[in-house]
Amino acid sequence: MKAVVFEGERKVAVRDFPDPVLFDEQSAIVEVDQTSICGSDLHFYWGDFGDFSGVRPGHEFLGTVVEVGKDVTRLRVGDRVINMALYGCGHCGPCHELRPTGCMRGWVNFGTLREIPGGQAQLVAIPHADRVLRKLPNWISDDQAVLMTDVLPTGAFAARNASIAPGATVAVIGLGPIGLSAMANALTYSPTRVMAFDKLADRRDRAKELGAEVFDPTVALPSAQVAELTGGRGADCVIEAVGSAETLVESMRSARIGGTVSVIGLITDIAVPINPIELGIRNLTLRFGTTDVPLMWDRLFPLLEQGKLDLGNDVFTHRLPLHQAIQGYEIFSHRRDQVFKVVFDPRR
Repeated sequence: MKAVVFEGERKVAVRDFPDPVLFDEQSAIVEVDQTSICGSDLHFYWGDFGDFSGVRPGHEFLGTVVEVGKDVTRLRVGDRVINMALYGCGHCGPCHELRPTGCMRGWVNFGTLREIPGGQAQLVAIPHADRVLRKLPNWISDDQAVLMTDVLPTGAFAARNASIAPGATVAVIGLGPIGLSAMANALTYSPTRVMAFDKLADRRDRAKELGAEVFDPTVALPSAQVAELTGGRGADCVIEAVGSAETLVESMRSARIGGTVSVIGLITDIAVPINPIELGIRNLTLRFGTTDVPLMWDRLFPLLEQGKLDLGNDVFTHRLPLHQAIQGYEIFSHRRDQVFKVVFDPRR
């Protein structure tokens, strides 16, 4: 089979690998129909976390079950499924509570370890298949399904952590796929207004179409614009979806006294300039976290089915066969051609 593999800083390739085999009798093999690049994949591509040569990436994928172990009870060959991006042991208390991030044996993200290849491939082996995979209803589209592996749940998690009450004022800083998802999820809580910030006009246009008020952070700092828009009060809830020290500071400064800041952007700078005195004096609640995807699914599937959650048209701006993965990573990494999300089809 063919699969994407990292081969050094800013280097990916598509190579031939042996077909995967079952880990054990609780695992399954999935033939991948669609798989996309996540923004977090770029940190491994860029070398932000060291040398990941030999790692096969991909934690956002949709496919069809082609083999199951004899102890798998919830799935059958032919089932159309999605995966949770990260998973735990499947047996401890937190895993049974659908909280893999609390796994007592530690959790794993697909496509970040050489021992657990990811889904940017024609085939992928799935451990703890009954827990990790979700059989899909007939009504969900392939695009919606791929977004349900990470983008929509992570946005739902960000919005939940922002403690948005009906009538609240919300600011979202960063409108990439996760930021747009967080903004769309925020709208489902019936806020009075959602103010959305991004440097790129095409991303602001997407947010505007979904119902947000959009602003360019290069015109004035988001905190200054939020202050002007709210009569100096600040936003009740702020979602940081960029992942930089600067936007984290702006997010805190954009919140009102007693407000909540939900940080979902992946900040790799360990010297983040958080001022505890400012947090204390202003009574700010600052929340970081990692998404428990299956818990978010319980909220998201009904919203999608009822048409109450939408990221708009053409979320996947670039659709490529898997063998063009090098081109896909270059486009996504450099934000070329108004890229928003790249999806690969391993069948082509």
